[in-house]
Amino acid sequence: MSDEKIPKHPDPVAPVFFVSHATAHDGADGPTEPNTVFAEFVRALDEDLNHMMARRAGANPGFIDRRLRAGSNWEREILSAIGTCQVLVALISEPFSKSMWCGMEWHAFTSRRTWRRSDGALMEESQCALPVLWTVNPADEYPPTISRHQRFRPRPTSQSPLDQLYLREGIYGMYRAEYDAYRSTVWRIAQEIQQLVGQYWVEPLVPADSSSLINGFAEEDP
Repeated sequence: MSDEKIPKHPDPVAPVFFVSHATAHDGADGPTEPNTVFAEFVRALDEDLNHMMARRAGANPGFIDRRLRAGSNWEREILSAIGTCQVLVALISEPFSKSMWCGMEWHAFTSRRTWRRSDGALMEESQCALPVLWTVNPADEYPPTISRHQRFRPRPTSQSPLDQLYLREGIYGMYRAEYDAYRSTVWRIAQEIQQLVGQYWVEPLVPADSSSLINGFAEEDP
């Protein structure tokens, strides 16, 4: 792709990032009731990114399906957001890896073409799907489609206490037990999102409806 066709800045209206997550009570029929920890996580990411990236007044950087109003066309809004955002923040947990809807969101995002800004090269695989540990279970086995992507680490080049706490507890556990460390980790996630947006452009592709999607977690390992 010619460099001239890659926008210099993200769409100021489309969400910068989309948070894909599940709870133990999620089904495939649509969003559940809001969860205060998920909402706080997105609020904190919004706050940090608002200090880093220019946005249209009133436009939140992040999208989470639990923000949808009662009676809204939740499927259309979710598909629009997953088809136009620049980074997918996937909150990894056992319920997440077993959720059909989360698998469909993963497929919708990773099916979009990703271009490197520095030279306009088309990437062979999505570079902007960001797996983040939400809860940690030593027995967890993640779908191959997730395992192929580099997971977020607060300090990937060191054995820092922050990094070890994150690997042991996940974001949810840090929120419950070590809020200051949790908040520092959210800041680092915001930095990672900013870096990804600066390095890559994910071409918009909004699915017509959910029937066109497949569960990306059910794909066989190549």
